[in-house]
Amino acid sequence: LYLSGTGKVFVNGGNIIGSSELNKEAIYMAGGEFTMTAGTIEDFKGSKSGAVFMQDGAFTINNGLIDSCSGTESGAIYMSGGTFGISGGTIANSRGAKNGGALYLGGTGTVNVSGGNIIGNNVTEFGGAIYMTGGTFTMTNGTIDRCQGTGSGAVYMSGGEFQISGGTISNCSGTNGGAVYLAGTGTLTIDGGTIKDNAAALHGGAIYLTDGTFNMTAGKVEANTSQGGNGAGIYINNGTVSLTGGEVTGNIAISGKGGGFYVAGGNVTLSNGRISSNKAKTTGGGICLEGKSSSSIVGMNVN
Repeated sequence: LYLSGTGKVFVNGGNIIGSSELNKEAIYMAGGEFTMTAGTIEDFKGSKSGAVFMQDGAFTINNGLIDSCSGTESGAIYMSGGTFGISGGTIANSRGAKNGGALYLGGTGTVNVSGGNIIGNNVTEFGGAIYMTGGTFTMTNGTIDRCQGTGSGAVYMSGGEFQISGGTISNCSGTNGGAVYLAGTGTLTIDGGTIKDNAAALHGGAIYLTDGTFNMTAGKVEANTSQGGNGAGIYINNGTVSLTGGEVTGNIAISGKGGGFYVAGGNVTLSNGRISSNKAKTTGGGICLEGKSSSSIVGMNVN
């Protein structure tokens, strides 16, 4: 399907089934509106992504399933523009050959997740669920679960804005950043929701920060693990970090330092919120400060 201009497509049921040999996306959008309230898009293999390639337009999933798609870049959806919204339904079992098991987001693209599930997707390199070089991603509800990347688990950001005010990112895994790997000019804001039960083979069980901006005003980072390195909750190598609320709790650095936070560099301000019940094999169960960082810790509840 090719959709442009002011065209509109409504899918209320049925199956759109491809072939792994076609090397074409199921849907190419240069404009228009595509709304899915039931049905299945499955088993497509595309040149960029399997299910949807978006340059412009609006794609909405209220229910239904995108399953077992793959692409040479991302697995299910590739966006350089347009708007994608999911309030129900599932994107599952898709695989990206490079970056973004479920979704690649760049350019001026906008994603709104207010429900539904992004489950069991994986990627060869970074972002088992989502890979961002630009655009805006907002999550107010829903689940990102059991996604895996060789580099990072659920989300990789080198640009753009990712905001979590509700929903859950859980049971994802990667080498660094079990849930989120933040680099470049990206901005991550957590003002609600939960990041829990994720694992990094090395550093940053929940969040790994090499650059960019991270702000947390509410929400929870809990029960994440770093298995062979430091910073089970949050690992900060560089960038700007501000914690003014929320909880970082129950994270475990199995063989390293910094159960809650490990800070090796960057500008870090911890001025409110709670850091509690975190553990580390060696030092800094709550917070471990090493390296050359500019850190300010005022009014925190650490126990």
